[in-house]
Amino acid sequence: MVVGIDGSRHSVDVLREGARIAQAIGCSLEAVAAWQPQQILLDYGVLERNPELEASQALFDTSKFVFGDDRPDWYTTHSVPGDPAQILIDRSAKAEMLILGTHGHGGLISSLMGSVSRACVDHAECLVLLVPTKRAHSRRELSAHDLVGAAAGTPDQ
Repeated sequence: MVVGIDGSRHSVDVLREGARIAQAIGCSLEAVAAWQPQQILLDYGVLERNPELEASQALFDTSKFVFGDDRPDWYTTHSVPGDPAQILIDRSAKAEMLILGTHGHGGLISSLMGSVSRACVDHAECLVLLVPTKRAHSRRELSAHDLVGAAAGTPDQ
């Protein structure tokens, strides 16, 4: 199974759902964060960003939040350069399931349209599970109990 991670808070919910399913059916889980070089034009110049570092940090932070310091051996992460939708579609060719959030960090247009999710639903070669942003644990603050439960591999109650 493949989970798309974009660094949004919703990525935690998506990874939790993927981990819950992977553990239940005994399969591997790969978290993927895709990145593209970007420049942000400002009134006073160009701000260079490091999307590769941001993607790697998003994977690290989201994984740590869900699993704590003890990542299961069936879980891997990959930071991959390229278009997020195309990277995930390509990964879907060898996956049993692709798990995504409905909206991410793609800017105003993407957040309104969910363009990566839409492209994956339209073109993925495996089942696609979309985790809505309105899940019960998304509407409340995450607590230490959530971290302990996720780290222990127990699903949310």
